[in-house]
Amino acid sequence: MNEIKKKDGFGDISKFLKKHIGLEVLVVILACIYVVSLLLTPYFMGKAIDLAFDKVYVTDSPELKTATYKFWLDIGLMGGLTFVSAIAEFFFEYLANVLSQLIVKDIRDSVFEKLTFLPLSYVDNRPHGDMLTLASVDTENVMTGITGVFKQLLEGVFTLAFTLVFMYILNWILACVVLILTPLSFFVSKSVKKATKKHFKAQAKTAGSLAGYTLERVRNYKTVKAFDISEPSQDEFEKLDEDLYKEGRKAQFYSSWTNPSTRLINNIVYTVIGVVGIILVYFSSSLVTGSDITWLSMVGATLSIGSFTTFLTYALKFAKPFNDISSVATEIQNAQASYKRIQTLLEVEDEKEQDEGLDPNLKPGDSKTIEFKDVEFGYEPTQHILKGLDLQVYAGHKVALVGPTGCGKTTLINLLLRFYDPRSGQVILGGVDSQKMPKANVRGMFGMVLQDTWIFKGTVRENISYAKPDATLEEVEEAARRAQATSFIERLPQKYDTVISASSGLSEGEKQLISIARVLLMNPDMIILDEATSSLDAVSEKNITAAIAELSTNRTSIVIAHRLQTIVNADAIAVMIDGKIGEIGTHQELMAKKGFYYNLYTSQYK
Repeated sequence: MNEIKKKDGFGDISKFLKKHIGLEVLVVILACIYVVSLLLTPYFMGKAIDLAFDKVYVTDSPELKTATYKFWLDIGLMGGLTFVSAIAEFFFEYLANVLSQLIVKDIRDSVFEKLTFLPLSYVDNRPHGDMLTLASVDTENVMTGITGVFKQLLEGVFTLAFTLVFMYILNWILACVVLILTPLSFFVSKSVKKATKKHFKAQAKTAGSLAGYTLERVRNYKTVKAFDISEPSQDEFEKLDEDLYKEGRKAQFYSSWTNPSTRLINNIVYTVIGVVGIILVYFSSSLVTGSDITWLSMVGATLSIGSFTTFLTYALKFAKPFNDISSVATEIQNAQASYKRIQTLLEVEDEKEQDEGLDPNLKPGDSKTIEFKDVEFGYEPTQHILKGLDLQVYAGHKVALVGPTGCGKTTLINLLLRFYDPRSGQVILGGVDSQKMPKANVRGMFGMVLQDTWIFKGTVRENISYAKPDATLEEVEEAARRAQATSFIERLPQKYDTVISASSGLSEGEKQLISIARVLLMNPDMIILDEATSSLDAVSEKNITAAIAELSTNRTSIVIAHRLQTIVNADAIAVMIDGKIGEIGTHQELMAKKGFYYNLYTSQYK
């Protein structure tokens, strides 16, 4: 069982942040420049207002000239700071977006790498659509959240901090009023966030289930149609979709309270500031004399009209970050839920980590033999599929595995390729225990031809050379010739440069010929043929049989086939019964025994 560490929020995302520390520092500096220059503009505006209305100077007096100079200097500084803030904002926004995309690119690359090297035991127990959601929807959610952190959240925090400093400089009494009342916004936001969190988490989980169900139905579309289960499938889909709708509605209901509740608190704060500020301006003005203005002067709390105007501007700016932060809090919450799912995946021990400590250069010996020695295995602790199985495959021999459904034929292949490891016993390749070798070294010895062929979108040449990307065109053509694929490839519009895909119109036989050509080009020491000649027309089967004969020549081969006619020439046929090899021998020897294989063969060809 893979051990998963439990963490909340963004967990170990710091390892992705460390890669871009220089850019992160630059974004922080630009955010600081942008916010400070933006806040200095109303500060100088207030000073200009006071210079314009505070006193009446004698014409041509030195005081008037000084005041005029300061007035226009303040106006000039306002214009310059407006320009600086605009430039800083542009680069801050741009680089914050670039930074978030770089971080999410690293996360997405890590997710895909992890998916590539996940143990089959993990993949088999998870819906494929759920993992597809991790690589697409969840990473997009994380990018939205990270963008919010580096833009709205960073800007908001700086705006709150610097605005509070400037407000304290202007009038500490009003600053205290703001400081006392504004925590209400935090309490409101925190309450809404707590209620929203569990619903966004449930929404992400339900979305993964829906994607997995949809993917399974699309992949098995023919089966759904053949068994006429379209309506039950639609009913199940609608049920999952209804669950997703309900979870989404709950999440949006709670998150929709964020902005209105925060704005209400901010409006109350703004009103209180206005009332207190007007009182301070009144008692600070020349209209009032005596102890009131003296007291305000003594405690440094006098307030001019210009300073009050600036303070009101700051009060509005002070409210905005709360709105922005509360707005982005929902996105960050959604991103946290998505990253937690991603983090759970990234912490799964993959095959590379499982191979740590093994000799990376250890490979099967030159004997090219395969031996299963007293192997026991089950996918679950209480399950026993293989029960002390013994089997020897000699170098260059072709051994066929037959038996009833569920007897363990595919399980044997899974152990051979180290998709799973035996509970006890050994799988020995070329005289070397496979569990002592890295999985890549084990699988590099084998080529596989499956009934369910894999053709990806790309040229014929790219599909054939998938296992050997540096192959020349001549090597690709030679592999196609040996695989009996040349005739149909030459009929394609651009021949080897024709773009094909799983749905490009190639027959199943043609797809299998490309798969065989791929293995021939790979030139492995051993091959596995799994149902390679079933469900084919006579001409395709003839071509594929010839191609497989070419592929099997001088190679150790294991074949799984339900159509026993295709394996009568095998060097040995191993009959699997109840988790063991019940019978083994050539076709003639097994027919002469008149045992399980005899009954199986005669039942197919009466």
